Amino acid sequence: MTEATSPILWVDSRPQDSQKRRVTGRAPQPLVPVTATLRSTLGSELLAAGSQEGIPDGLGRKGLPLVTRLRPEARAKSKRPYTMLAEHGLLPVAAGRDTEMVSQASRDAITDLAKTVMQSTRKPDEGAISSVESFRLWTPDVDALPPGVKSLADLVERAQSENTSLQLVFFPWVDPETEFEAGRTVSEALIQSGFVVEGEASVGSTRPALFVSPSDEADVAQLGRLYGLRAASLTPSYKALDEVEGQSMRALGMGAMLSVPSGSLPVAQVGILDSGIEPGGVLEPWVFGRIRYSVDADLDPVHGTFVAGLVVAAAEFNNHMGDLPLESARVLDAQVLPSTSIASFELYDRIREVVAEWAPKGISVWNCSFAVGDELDPRAYSELAQQLDELSLEFDVLFVQAVGNLALSSRPWPPDPSCDYHDGIASPSESVTGLAVGSISSGHGAYTSDGCPASYTRRGPSFGGMMKPDVTHFGGEWTDVSPLELRGHGIRSVMPGSELGESLGTSFATPIVSVVAANVWAQIERSPAAQPATPALVKGLVVHSAALKGRVAEAERKYRGAGIPCSSAEVLLEREDTFTTVHKATLQNGVDWWKDPFPIPSCLITDDDKLRAEVFMTICFSPLIDPAFDEECVRTSIAASWGPVTHVSDGPTIDGVVPMEEGYSWESDRVEAGKWSPIRTHYARFPRGKAGASAIGMKLGMLERMAGGPANAPVEAYAIVTLRGIEPGLPVHSDGLAKLRELQYVCQPLTSGVPVRVRV
Repeated sequence: MTEATSPILWVDSRPQDSQKRRVTGRAPQPLVPVTATLRSTLGSELLAAGSQEGIPDGLGRKGLPLVTRLRPEARAKSKRPYTMLAEHGLLPVAAGRDTEMVSQASRDAITDLAKTVMQSTRKPDEGAISSVESFRLWTPDVDALPPGVKSLADLVERAQSENTSLQLVFFPWVDPETEFEAGRTVSEALIQSGFVVEGEASVGSTRPALFVSPSDEADVAQLGRLYGLRAASLTPSYKALDEVEGQSMRALGMGAMLSVPSGSLPVAQVGILDSGIEPGGVLEPWVFGRIRYSVDADLDPVHGTFVAGLVVAAAEFNNHMGDLPLESARVLDAQVLPSTSIASFELYDRIREVVAEWAPKGISVWNCSFAVGDELDPRAYSELAQQLDELSLEFDVLFVQAVGNLALSSRPWPPDPSCDYHDGIASPSESVTGLAVGSISSGHGAYTSDGCPASYTRRGPSFGGMMKPDVTHFGGEWTDVSPLELRGHGIRSVMPGSELGESLGTSFATPIVSVVAANVWAQIERSPAAQPATPALVKGLVVHSAALKGRVAEAERKYRGAGIPCSSAEVLLEREDTFTTVHKATLQNGVDWWKDPFPIPSCLITDDDKLRAEVFMTICFSPLIDPAFDEECVRTSIAASWGPVTHVSDGPTIDGVVPMEEGYSWESDRVEAGKWSPIRTHYARFPRGKAGASAIGMKLGMLERMAGGPANAPVEAYAIVTLRGIEPGLPVHSDGLAKLRELQYVCQPLTSGVPVRVRV
């Protein structure tokens, strides 16, 4: 196989790439007949909500949580009653359950809306009324309960029996310092009712949270009066992912040998948020900093040391097996995990402190091999995932996260479709901005064969059509079933005492991806393109390399994501048979971004102007995120089209030939297909050719959930496009360079690994 030696290219944007969007369409028709009965029913529901009694005065003045439940067919933005609600000061500020919107409502606003619903004959109002299924207030003692819990009293009793705290999550206008009644804040009212405040997460968030422990005398009724409480649950706890049934780190009876490079240590750096790295061992030369939160009995560096070994020398410890990357990285030892589990708010406080100190010093990639033990509700957005997303955006860092392990690892491959393995991803791997990693077998083990999803790895999807894991890597597999045993099919790394050991888990697939991401980040920062590396760009390049390496069957994406990423050199370099360009667009409302014409290598165009090629396109961006909207928290997205462009009098139109949404009639189908996902892979193959090759262009446009919101801020998006010939041996890269020169597009290599000169 020809070696990859040609850098992929960053193509600069031009002022003329941004063009005003063509506006088309018409006002939507009513979804159902707006009858007197419908008006009366909805109006009565509103009047009942506005006259609800028993609400504390302070909370009532602050605002009531009015729930507008949409009809399923009104999920699309154009069919939602945003305008009617906004005219009454009731534009939604949060989401409830599926197809529910929550507004901060005064009693007067609710009454005025009821009059409109019952009396208005304006066409826009009739369309809005037809989209609503019901109105009601969000009530704490019913709506705030987690699945399977019958009452707040049951939840409090469980917290008392398990000696743990409660996590209380509020709508945006309520926080611990909000007035409850009679001059008391929410925190004070809870303290006076027998609850002990353990922590809070409210600064700068639209989804404030308070963590309280109920005493034996706790007044549960007070929780039921907390209008503005959106969710109550036991406080999640996290620990290092060592919960695979019977998992052990088998010592291999020899010292782990690792020679320090004769030159300098790697430039790339990874922050390891884990249980600590044993000091003084074979990894010591690679550790450039340490932070400790635990001592003595609370400190167990076994897991963290094993993770660090895979960042430093995964290939060397595993006899250069398979696709393990050769690169290495120096590590920051951030011991945030104790030997036992830790409450989510405590873990976050530690992570924030570490990232705030070290991100400005250049640590941009952070390995997170921890999770809760149970699967996540597929529509949920956990508090820790939300907080990690906020940290990512604030400090411009990438969290690489394990999707979690099954406690009982007995799932075969392929899985039995009639069996529920309860194997959904674990928090916080649903993080929107994070790079989630699953595990595949690294040998023909007891349950799965080489290269198959491991028997313990958790699967997606996540909420909002986001496919998790994003990628997978080798994490080991069991050798025998009974008893479960490791004997050569696990992944190898360092144990305390500088012993070589063997284990398995998504914990150990994750650092392999972290070291790739860290090296990609470091190379971009030092490339001739002089472009800053960003979490979205690095994540996109890693995912794109996996998609380019091998196509994953659609039915297996929830286990494999885009597949196994390449090494950093292969991410940023390519062979002669491919041509990859990276484009950055700054998008805003009403303006689309075009690359027209798109640079197509001449060897991929037939004599009759058809494109004969494979097209790989990855769209990645950093979206506006509002945690208050839960599964609709991604408030902006990017629509992408790639195909022949037609120029008409009022502007260009494009016939997308690798569209995401083609064939989807319902908005719910588009959402599940990834319409709002911050990273998407597109693919098309044209063995017989696609007409219009000489007129191909690319268009990117910003979508927003709700008109008039903060989405007016610009959004940066990246498009990574690779063209590959149907027949081998074509000069695709060389012809692509020639086309760039012909079009006079300014471009630079995205890595300085191999020099290439592109004249414009």
